[in-house]
Amino acid sequence: AKEASNSVQNPQRVEADSAFIWKCAMAASEETRGFTKPSLLSHVVNLRRRTIPPLMENSIGNLIWIASAHCKARYDELGLKGLVGKVREGISKINSDFIKKLRGDERSNVICKSLKMMEEPGSKDGGVDYFGFTSWCKLGFYEADFGWAKPIWVSGVGSAHSVFLNLII
Repeated sequence: AKEASNSVQNPQRVEADSAFIWKCAMAASEETRGFTKPSLLSHVVNLRRRTIPPLMENSIGNLIWIASAHCKARYDELGLKGLVGKVREGISKINSDFIKKLRGDERSNVICKSLKMMEEPGSKDGGVDYFGFTSWCKLGFYEADFGWAKPIWVSGVGSAHSVFLNLII
């Protein structure tokens, strides 16, 4: 509620949390590097709730797409409210119309255009700082029971050298 604005009147928890972590990551990057670099946030979006009619939550498969937001300004120029707005804007582009295009004859154009929006900022002026986000909230990992009882701990890949740089879960 504290980060509500005219453009985002009721920020969702994932939008506010992602924007806050993005802001902190940009500040840390600037502190380490000594100068500001443009930043690109990507966020994994669950397509199940965005189709018409919505798909069942327990349907099998990776039904996801990647939304993105680009910030050219310093993190403190936009403020947290501005970053929340950018996160909302990026995620809101993955809607039922977008999915309809993905399922239709335009799918290759839509896929290329969407991926180009993430690639373009990184190919100009020395690139961008990339931060990938995904939320595991409400995915039901702690409810899964394959006969050994429900899990007590769920985590990502436990490797010392992650395949994904700057991935925030």
